[in-house]
Amino acid sequence: MTRSNVDVRPWWSSQTVRIATLLCVVGIVTRIPFRAQILHHWDSVNFALALEHFDVRLHQPHPPGTFVIYILLGRLLNSFLHDPNASLVWLSVLLSGFGVVALYLLSVDMFGRKVSLITALLAIVSPLVWFHGEVALSYMLEFFWVPVVVGLCYRLHTKTWLALLLSALLIGMAGGVRPNTPVFLFPLWAVGVIVHKYPVKRIIVALLVMALGVMIWAVPMVIMSGGLAEYIEVMRWWQSQHTEESASLYGLYENVVRFAMYVV
Repeated sequence: MTRSNVDVRPWWSSQTVRIATLLCVVGIVTRIPFRAQILHHWDSVNFALALEHFDVRLHQPHPPGTFVIYILLGRLLNSFLHDPNASLVWLSVLLSGFGVVALYLLSVDMFGRKVSLITALLAIVSPLVWFHGEVALSYMLEFFWVPVVVGLCYRLHTKTWLALLLSALLIGMAGGVRPNTPVFLFPLWAVGVIVHKYPVKRIIVALLVMALGVMIWAVPMVIMSGGLAEYIEVMRWWQSQHTEESASLYGLYENVVRFAMYVV
């Protein structure tokens, strides 16, 4: 199937905007009655404490602590709600709707209106998406962020500065969403710039912009955690703990079983 024989409409068309708005409302409203009233997970406690005082040394949030953008958005809501759990849960609720819209607009751009609507509806009723839209964890910000970046990477075929630099900036900033996000997004971006034969000079400029995106969250994180030396010390301890868990055949077996359970 090619773009020539599917119903591809630009995301800015009035019909697309109306559908996207409706999907956003449905994605938010369906979560509201089931919001978690207590902090769901150990990580949720760490995030809630970080709203009051950010310091990776205190596991506020837990290492590697690269959740700066998530925490700042939580603090924004907390300035109105004055309840860390409610603030982070409401952030997940809102991002449920925004994430569905981002996924819908990406699908419209790539596959057309019919496929995009099915994709959005499946996202709304997905048990995994629904669950994380109710609790104080950072996954819903990633759910929103990823399709936005993928859409920009898809737009790399236009060879415009906007698609190149904005995608690079958001990939750099993605580390402040979750530490794994830029790891998975960067190869997609790299393939895009190679396939579409971007000049080396443009790629260098984009990489510098990506580095700026990293600094937006990394510099405040390190400063709020007592400086670079203190942060490195925490990361050494964190790395040794994780290495110890996999340093034996039994540890390897446990990780394989855990991974298999998550896949199932």
